[in-house]
Amino acid sequence: MSVAAAAARLALWYGTPVVPTTGGLWRIRGCQLTDDELVDRYRLKCARIQQGVG
Repeated sequence: MSVAAAAARLALWYGTPVVPTTGGLWRIRGCQLTDDELVDRYRLKCARIQQGVG
C-alpha cells in the first residue's frame, strides 16, 4: 500500500481531507503524521473495520 493510497482511503473514511505539508508530514483531523504513522493509522482502521468496530 502506497502512502498516497492510504491517504486517499483515510480521507474517504474520515470524510476530511488528508493534506501533505511542506515539512514532509501529512495533516489529517488536526494531527500531523509521518508517512509511517499514516500507513499505521490506515492499517489500524482496516483492522477495526474487519472486526466490525468501524
